[in-house]
Amino acid sequence: HLGGSNKMIFSKQNFTNSLKKVSATTLVGVCALFSTQMLISAELNASTIVPTSYNLSELHTAMNRQIPDGYIKTNYTVDFIEKSEKPSVSELSLEDATEIMAQEIFRFSKEDLSNQILTMTYNPVRTFRTYDKIEGYKDREALASWNCRLKLSTYIINVSIDSSTGELLTIGMHYLSKSNVPYYEDEEFMSNDTDPAITKTMDSADKNFKSNKAQNLEKAKKLFSQAGYLSEPIKSIEYTGVGYEVNSNLVTYSFEITTTSDKQYRFTLYEGLTRFTRISTPAQIKQSNR
Repeated sequence: HLGGSNKMIFSKQNFTNSLKKVSATTLVGVCALFSTQMLISAELNASTIVPTSYNLSELHTAMNRQIPDGYIKTNYTVDFIEKSEKPSVSELSLEDATEIMAQEIFRFSKEDLSNQILTMTYNPVRTFRTYDKIEGYKDREALASWNCRLKLSTYIINVSIDSSTGELLTIGMHYLSKSNVPYYEDEEFMSNDTDPAITKTMDSADKNFKSNKAQNLEKAKKLFSQAGYLSEPIKSIEYTGVGYEVNSNLVTYSFEITTTSDKQYRFTLYEGLTRFTRISTPAQIKQSNR
C-alpha cells in the first residue's frame, strides 16, 4: 500500500523492511526479487545436487570479468532446482553461472563458501506487476536470469545475474527470524502495520544521518567505490531514505549513485554504514523502469 503515509513497513521483507520517502522505482526492484524468491520456494521438490569438481579458470577472462580481490574457489555444492524451462545453448551453463554467483557472494560479503550449498534456479524472460501511485499497476518484463540462494545460520544471501552475459542484476541479504521462517511464509510479512517504536527509531535515525549528511554520504560513497562494482568514476550520490529490518532490529540507509556516464546503482547499508544489505545494478534498474 503506497497511498496515504509515505512510510511503509514489511515486517519480514527480504532486504529493507521499511522505507521512508521511498520511490516507486525502488520498490520495483524489491518486488522483482520477491517474485524470484517465491518461485524458488515453490520449486523445492525438484532439486539436483551437483558437486563442483569443474575448472573455471578461464571464465573470468572469457567474460571480461574481474575476480574479487582475495577470492579463492572453494569446495561448494550446487543444489539445482530444475523447472520446465531450461537455459538455451547461448546462455550460461549451470556451472559457469554458479561460479559467477560464488564470486559475487564473496565480493558482497567476503563469506567463505567452503562446504556451503548454493541453491540455483533458472528463470526465463517473464513479466511482473508493479504499482505506482501515479501510473497504477503496470506489467514489466524481467530478463532471463540465473538466481542463487545461500542460507547460512543467521541470514540468507540472494543473487541474480543476467543468464546470457553473467552481469550482476541484484544481490542482497536479510537476517532470518528467530523462528527461522522465510519472510514469504510468515503471516507477519503481510502486515503493513508500523510499530510506533519502529517509526520513532526510523525518524531518529533519519535525523541523525542528516545532521552529519556530508560525512555520511562520503562514507557510503567510499565503501561502494572500493567494493568492486564500478568501472567508472562517481558523478553523484544521493541519500534516498531510512528503513528498518525487523528480524535483526537494525536500521538501514538507502542510496543512489550516478556515474559519469549516467549509470545508476542503488544500494542499502546497515547502520554503521559498513555492511551492504542490498545492491541493484544499472541492468536491474533499467529493466525495472521500462
